[in-house]
Amino acid sequence: VSRASAKRAGIGDRVSFVEQDLSAKNFAIPPAEAYYMFDPFSAATYLHVLRQLAAIGRERAVTVVTKADARRWFLDFVFGAGWSEPERLDEALGIHLLSTCYGPRRGA
Repeated sequence: VSRASAKRAGIGDRVSFVEQDLSAKNFAIPPAEAYYMFDPFSAATYLHVLRQLAAIGRERAVTVVTKADARRWFLDFVFGAGWSEPERLDEALGIHLLSTCYGPRRGA
């Protein structure tokens, strides 16, 4: 579905989607410019992923798009450590965008 949507949007050649078990102990977030966090995760999985996103965000500019409870987890754990204020993209769906304040800024 995601790949087909990207193709219809004309960005299929510039976007890739990776499916992985985020709760696996050996899971490592692959390099990317943007990440999408969705629900549901367990508390342990949220912490496992957020620790990695925080570390990546300290090294380079990245963007994280959150949905629903992922925004709350992200703000509670990571926000204030070099991340922008959340930008509301879709209030009805609870989708927000946050960017790091490190490295080149998104769209710069």
